[in-house]
Amino acid sequence: MSDVVFVALIGGAVTVLTSILSRLGNKKYLDKIAEGTKLGLENDIVIFDAFRRNKINGESEQQERKMREYFLHTTTESFYRTCK
Repeated sequence: MSDVVFVALIGGAVTVLTSILSRLGNKKYLDKIAEGTKLGLENDIVIFDAFRRNKINGESEQQERKMREYFLHTTTESFYRTCK
């Protein structure tokens, strides 16, 4: 099975699980989980592409910035929610 198909299957499974869980729980937290999962899958695509081409391009740096912003925002938001 190719890497792209594997990533697509994981993305589809996560989408279905998120949909099911959103009916049962708090949508705000599930949105964060879905956003993090999407970011991780995008990261995998960039990594697989870099391995295939055997070089790192601008996409890697852009993806790193997106991940850094996501984790900083999520950590800060969790901290403020905990301190309330």
